[in-house]
Amino acid sequence: MKLKQEIRDDYNQRGDETLEELFQSSDDKKAGRQDDDATSTSLCNKKQVGVAACLMSAIIAGTIPSTSRYVQDRGYTPYQIIFFNDLLITLAALGVIIYYRTDIRVSSYKRRAQLFFHGVFRFVGQVFLVMSFLYVPPALAENVTNASIPVFAVIVAGMFLREVPSPVVIFGSICNIIGVILFGYGSFYEELSHTEPHTERAALGFGLAVASAAISACINTNTRSLLQNAIVPKRLLCVCAHGICSVLAGVLASIFSSTWQLDAISSGALIVNVTTHGIFIALLYAGLEFVEVNTQSALRQVTALSAYVLQWAILGLKPTIYEDIGVVCIVAGTLAVVVVGLVGRWKDRNRVSFVAKMGFNDIYDRDVAE
Repeated sequence: MKLKQEIRDDYNQRGDETLEELFQSSDDKKAGRQDDDATSTSLCNKKQVGVAACLMSAIIAGTIPSTSRYVQDRGYTPYQIIFFNDLLITLAALGVIIYYRTDIRVSSYKRRAQLFFHGVFRFVGQVFLVMSFLYVPPALAENVTNASIPVFAVIVAGMFLREVPSPVVIFGSICNIIGVILFGYGSFYEELSHTEPHTERAALGFGLAVASAAISACINTNTRSLLQNAIVPKRLLCVCAHGICSVLAGVLASIFSSTWQLDAISSGALIVNVTTHGIFIALLYAGLEFVEVNTQSALRQVTALSAYVLQWAILGLKPTIYEDIGVVCIVAGTLAVVVVGLVGRWKDRNRVSFVAKMGFNDIYDRDVAE
């Protein structure tokens, strides 16, 4: 008898819940649709902010190669440039941590080791990149590095983050490979045209740039993983990565550097280099939080235009015809990624708005889930 009563009570309770769902007020359903619409719009806006941050970082980064080479020609070593660049970022991140009282404790030894090697490998990649400016024109070295990063990023991000590149990103990577081949051919052709060619210098500079690209792709993938999953705070990542890099660079600079004082013009070039590098890193971290590694690597190719213009204006190094064609190929791939991405986000936003207006949220969510 008690068992029948319990079954009857359970049946009545389920019936009441069903009636409440059936006669739920239209205001509650409308509020739920508005919340879903707001969430989707927020995600689209964040992606747009990420794309804008990546583009701005690429444009600003064009000043770094020429100013680095200009300062190195006046007696500075790569270690000094890296030391000042990363010291500014470390102090800025520490100031933000102190102001907001961010908890920077990391309980896992695995995460500590990950942050430590993140900083060490970043230092090695920066040394390779800045040293390559001495052996080949700085804009060429920068563009070889940037154009090679998407190729390595597709491999590394696919292996560790399971990010599958879209067809347009693959197209952009192919354009980058063609641009890198033209850069390399133009560099060796320029050396062979001299009375005393130094092809080994071009090969060394080209190799350092490609090695820096491989390390940068791994670092960007690790940064994306840490920021996306909120494993460590962004400020802590900046302090660890750039703090370790500045310490290593400072130790080597104190050993191998003999020139510390510069004239007014060279000091101004160093200040521009340090400032633009800090802004570039800040925008890079902001973009990687909302944009895939493959997309960020493709958008970074915008640096090619500003880098060559500033190299011509500051150092007087005119690009060859092969480098011009390589820049066109790289910019074409970048524009394809940007345009297709903007069109895709515009279509997604219109689809979300249409579904919300027609009241098909439940059907749309069920189709997406299936």
